[in-house]
Amino acid sequence: MGALKVFAPVFYLTGGGPNGATMSPSTFAIDSFFGGASVGIGSALVTTLALIIGGLLGITFVIVRLRARVVNRDA
Repeated sequence: MGALKVFAPVFYLTGGGPNGATMSPSTFAIDSFFGGASVGIGSALVTTLALIIGGLLGITFVIVRLRARVVNRDA
């Protein structure tokens, strides 16, 4: 999940790098949305990233709750 949150370091240090070498999904979305004429692609990518991050967060929440129940049951 941390790999999806690399926008700031990549954007500020390399700006996507030479010929997009360090382009991450988040920097590609921002570049598509604001830098090009592909507003639809940028917004679709941002929506997809939000759904992926939300799904991973939900799965993590469920795992933590299940582990807490197992620890409390053993104590």
